[in-house]
Amino acid sequence: MSKNSNKKSSDKTWTKVGTFSSYEEADAKRCKIGENPDVQTKVRRRHADNNFTVHYREVLKKVEKKKDSPNKEKLSKKERRTSKKEKRAQKA
Repeated sequence: MSKNSNKKSSDKTWTKVGTFSSYEEADAKRCKIGENPDVQTKVRRRHADNNFTVHYREVLKKVEKKKDSPNKEKLSKKERRTSKKEKRAQKA
């Protein structure tokens, strides 16, 4: 997994709703589906057939990172190393 990857679902594929012979029909269907705020829609023109297809996909929400507990401090590697050495010295 790369460093820049977000915590999102990997499913970003578009689902085909239907094919229409005119842009007005396709746009009407796109607008009806687009009323849902969790969905993205688009109309694609098929040049060979001179048809229009409507596609949709769900909008993926970012997962928020958990907040660190306020009691726990983040230490650098050097500080962690020295604290481990100090703990070992105390046990001995």
